Amino acid sequence: MAKASKKSHKHKRNKKRKITILHPAKVEQPLILPFALLLANKFLKLIGFVEFIDGSVEWDESHWKVSPGNLAKAVILATFMQVRAPLYRIKRAFAGYDTEALFGKGVMPEHLNDYSIARALDRISEAKPEGLFSSICLSMYSVFHIAFNRLHSDTTTLSFYGQYMCDDAPEGALNITKGYNKDHLPHCKQAVVGKIVNEHGIAVASSTMDGNTSDIEWNQKALALTKQIFGDCLNEVTYIADSKLINLPTFKQLTDPDNRIRFISRCPANFYGKVAGRLIEKAYKFDQWTDIGQIGSGKNACTYEMQEFMEAVENCDTRFIVVRSSAGKDRFEHKLEKQRMELKKDILTLSGKVFVCEADAREEWARFEKAHKKSLFLFDVCFKEEKTEKRPRGNPGKNPKPPVIVISWRVTVHIQAENATAVEKLKHEEECFVLITSIHETEFDGKEILRQYKEQTVVEAQFRLLKEPALAASIFLKTPERINALVMLMNISLLIRAIVQYKIRKSINESEEELPRIGWNNKKLENPTIKYVLEALEKAYFVKEQEDTYSYGFYSEHQQLTVTTVLELLDIDIEEFLE
Repeated sequence: MAKASKKSHKHKRNKKRKITILHPAKVEQPLILPFALLLANKFLKLIGFVEFIDGSVEWDESHWKVSPGNLAKAVILATFMQVRAPLYRIKRAFAGYDTEALFGKGVMPEHLNDYSIARALDRISEAKPEGLFSSICLSMYSVFHIAFNRLHSDTTTLSFYGQYMCDDAPEGALNITKGYNKDHLPHCKQAVVGKIVNEHGIAVASSTMDGNTSDIEWNQKALALTKQIFGDCLNEVTYIADSKLINLPTFKQLTDPDNRIRFISRCPANFYGKVAGRLIEKAYKFDQWTDIGQIGSGKNACTYEMQEFMEAVENCDTRFIVVRSSAGKDRFEHKLEKQRMELKKDILTLSGKVFVCEADAREEWARFEKAHKKSLFLFDVCFKEEKTEKRPRGNPGKNPKPPVIVISWRVTVHIQAENATAVEKLKHEEECFVLITSIHETEFDGKEILRQYKEQTVVEAQFRLLKEPALAASIFLKTPERINALVMLMNISLLIRAIVQYKIRKSINESEEELPRIGWNNKKLENPTIKYVLEALEKAYFVKEQEDTYSYGFYSEHQQLTVTTVLELLDIDIEEFLE
């Protein structure tokens, strides 16, 4: 029976399939236009991106097969593809796409090569990318009538591999160098990207800076940028940033009576004689906590308590809010237990060492004590002398030699208890943080101040998108000027993403009709992200049948419902994509 089965399997393996192989020249693949690319292209058209770039840079139309604006658009559209598309692969990324519909008559994928794109980046760099980006942002705000009440500011780092020796770079060019690396890659050179966005995550300004630029330097520049863009209108919005915003010179600038700026920030520990630490201890002493419950939603949302104080800083009455969070309590317990385990491990290592004299043992103990001088635990030490008889090898004979007494020393350490003072200090530091603001309590209560500060995540979300493979992987350049220009185009890509997300959420909030259940796992569509929108459009595309004739279809009724609903919320008809 077993033999027959084996023979049967062998027969199946030897059975040849009939396969018809067509020569590649005989196979004509239709050109396609993915909806995701057309969506990004639609928004770039609405703000006149190509025309703006072409009108802002110096170029001779007779020497360019594709204009600088269209080459820049190709880089941006490539970030909306589901594959990595660094510059030298962009022409391959557009293979099979109807590039004439996207970039103009006669433009083929091979025209979108790295040489042409590099030339376009050079022209953009010469035209000052920072100013170009601010102009595009203002255009976006005007076209889509975007109102806002808050500005959030922060920085991130873009890390680079390789030498990036920019000795030949002109004076004032971007300096790719080492600095504090927020990607936890201290061995890499980097550039620092600063960004200012509104509460919807839509940028108003961005700057690519030297790799050793500090957050303090960025905040000074950011305030100057916002004043330049908004002028007196800046007094009507709230400027929010992390603790690096607060230092004495910047604080004086923020609280200038003639040009006061509404701000919310986290008070750094070393500001103004360590006022934050003093207020935390004051809050625990008063113990007048106000429970404000959760800020945000979700199963991991923590609860908060707070106390408010007024303190004079450079003769300016300043509002401070001491916030205690349930997450801080968890952090404290985790750190306490982590140090306990590390101490036990070090004690075990020390107890296993043998010393030839007491002096060596005490010297090792001094090193141990120094390493744990900030320990949260109290411990005692015992130096123990051990005597061991060491007899000669072999037969002792009639007159055996007396044994040699070997003296050694060991150090024994025992944990006695927690260091109450140190533990209490850590507990307060981990449980609490202090917010500083110029907004009066009659306008916003403490809970609203905290809620607005917690919205700082909108700019952090932009940085996460910036470092996604489809964007960050495109940096394969070795001149700082081109890197600066390319990062600007990546920021345009983020701007398009932010405005799409803003528009679809705004439409949902304003809709009076019940929407179909097209959210994740067929749930109600609430606060969709740009990731949801792009995935909803991922497998939808036009097929070019012949000149000016396209067709499209859907693989299921649910996909059709999802795509048409998403585009309707964005106020786009499918046929408009081809206009």
